Amino acid sequence: MYNKIKRKKRPIRFLLSRALWHSRLCYLFTIKFASGIKIRFFPTAGSSSFWIDPYSCIDEELFISSYLREGDTFIDVGANIGYITLTAAKKIGDSGKIISIEPHPRTFIFLNKNIKANAFMNIETYNLALGNEEGKISFSDSKSDEQNFITKSGIIDVSVKRLDELFNGPSVEFLKIDTEGYELFVLQGAKKTLTKTKTIFLEIFQSHFDRYNYKKKDLLRFLAEQEFKIFVFQSAKVLNEIDPNSEIDLEKFENIVATKDVSFLKSRLQGYSIN
Repeated sequence: MYNKIKRKKRPIRFLLSRALWHSRLCYLFTIKFASGIKIRFFPTAGSSSFWIDPYSCIDEELFISSYLREGDTFIDVGANIGYITLTAAKKIGDSGKIISIEPHPRTFIFLNKNIKANAFMNIETYNLALGNEEGKISFSDSKSDEQNFITKSGIIDVSVKRLDELFNGPSVEFLKIDTEGYELFVLQGAKKTLTKTKTIFLEIFQSHFDRYNYKKKDLLRFLAEQEFKIFVFQSAKVLNEIDPNSEIDLEKFENIVATKDVSFLKSRLQGYSIN
């Protein structure tokens, strides 16, 4: 345990965060970011991470903020406590639209409280999961919000819808998906939406995909079949295109960007190298 704590970037603040979390004194704190948004320190792993280091997701924040424009439509699948949703809401303004989806009931409450704390009026929230068919599904209930996922042995029943049934707007400028391994099924239930989606940002952890018996290449090939070009982050501001059928080592990449219009992506991401 000592060695685990010692390896943390800010070990003293990490210990303090755990004490605040478990004592529920965390509710007394608000975390403010340079962008102007703020989130409450709720008893969740996500809140704790931001209290320890408000810049822990700075690369994702900069990427999304650089890409989005006022009036855009942004869909956040797996919104958690809302950091990315709030980042997008500030960027797209009142003329834009955000659909924010979080399946876990407790985390969904925290998401809505963070939205209210920032007084954003351009966000629709949904307490449900997305997949390739409608119905009910079991969800885990770990105290750590970052470890909850769809599982047959779950203890919470949540509703499942297809994104195609939820969204009927003319276009989606940005679709972000973080569903702890369920990404392929979310995409399979969004084929109609994908035809009018400009850019997708999603996680690709093989350990998460293993829960549902598929590989990274299965997801990449599905995106290629929908006519998306796929890019990986070589560094914070360098995106390189990959061939989903190649023998490239995908294990070192945690996130991918997929787009149907590379020229549009380049026009949005000024200051990024896209090859």
